Amino acid sequence: MWGMRMLQTKRWATAAAALVSIGWPGVSAAATLNVPGDFATIQACIDAAVSGVDECVVAPGTYHETINFLGKAITLRSSGGAGVTTIDATGIGGSVVTCSTGEGPDTVLDGFTITRGRGTVDMFDSAVGGGMYNYNSSPTVSNCTFNRNIAIGVSGGSGGGMYNLLSSPTVTNCTFSGNLAMNGGGGMSNLYGSATVTNCTFSGNSTIYGVGGGMVNGHCTLTVINCTFSANTAHGGYGWGGGMINGPDTALTISNCVLSGNSPDEIVNSDGSAVPTIRFSNVQGGLPIGAIDGGGNINLDPIFVRPPDPGPDGEWDGVDDDYGDLRLQAGSPCINAGDPGFVAQPAETDLEGHARVLCGRVDMGAYEFGIGDYDCDQTVNLSDFSAWSSCTTGPHSGPYEGGCEGFDFDGDGDVDLLDFGGFQTIVVP
Repeated sequence: MWGMRMLQTKRWATAAAALVSIGWPGVSAAATLNVPGDFATIQACIDAAVSGVDECVVAPGTYHETINFLGKAITLRSSGGAGVTTIDATGIGGSVVTCSTGEGPDTVLDGFTITRGRGTVDMFDSAVGGGMYNYNSSPTVSNCTFNRNIAIGVSGGSGGGMYNLLSSPTVTNCTFSGNLAMNGGGGMSNLYGSATVTNCTFSGNSTIYGVGGGMVNGHCTLTVINCTFSANTAHGGYGWGGGMINGPDTALTISNCVLSGNSPDEIVNSDGSAVPTIRFSNVQGGLPIGAIDGGGNINLDPIFVRPPDPGPDGEWDGVDDDYGDLRLQAGSPCINAGDPGFVAQPAETDLEGHARVLCGRVDMGAYEFGIGDYDCDQTVNLSDFSAWSSCTTGPHSGPYEGGCEGFDFDGDGDVDLLDFGGFQTIVVP
């Protein structure tokens, strides 16, 4: 009751201000609803929010609940990012996040760690979508971490991190690590839809007795751009597609991606109707049978800063796992090896929040190499520092000159003293 009264007061005050400022009767103004300021739980905020009007902003903390968007076109975002804002379903059961009422692109999930989900039980007693369950929905998911979710039911399980059925979500700048499914798609399952996955990493995801440790796709159209798949595992007698498996009637385009160190293989096409086009990507062991070579592909060690490691026990069990640092080291063959025709969207960043294209050409994988490297010699040193003053624009004083995006460490569109702090941490005297 208190939360609803606060909401009504907020809407009245916001609408009144709008009426005064423009003199237009009947205006419906949006309200920014805060958790826990206005509502104790995230779900309570969603329940109260007006579709197409309000947004819910969540303060840093751990929220022990599961949530359902209920078909609402609202933005649910954290104020501090996924590193400090967690939705934890420990001891609750079900999927941590559910979109199953026709949600579209205006339903937005932004900036959370999603963990400890156990999946939604379907009509076959199979658990699906430990972290997020999307049915007949197409939400926008950005800047989220899906970690240690499972999909294990009586008769099976699919989509430990995310399960998309008859859905076409847009998933950008997300991390899928340590998720587990019984049969398929430890990280993500895509069935009968058209998902787009960009600037994401998949590491340490696995299946117990099935296929697609990182991702499984079937009867769908899928676009995967600038993603990194490493150390995902498909266990068991049917353990195919450690990184990814493509089932019947799958039309898939993979661009600017890295698939390396997955077990027992990187990509598998289960039959002749799965026809992926792979271009400007690094696939360890080479392209799979049935793939269309779109050009620009390589088969080399990507030279990560730190490859993933399951620890002494050799299992991705959450005990001693290290999901690695999948950024590229100097000398990586993936640097400036992506599609030369790639043009970043306005304000598009890599997974670390830096400009998506540095030194003139996009890299392969989720992370762009070259922040701070003005002269593009793969070393940040005093020669780069000499260009600093010419790139400095000051806070919010407009766009910087071309080439200066490598100094925008915090990704806010300008080069100032805040960025200089980041530069100091990596410069080599």
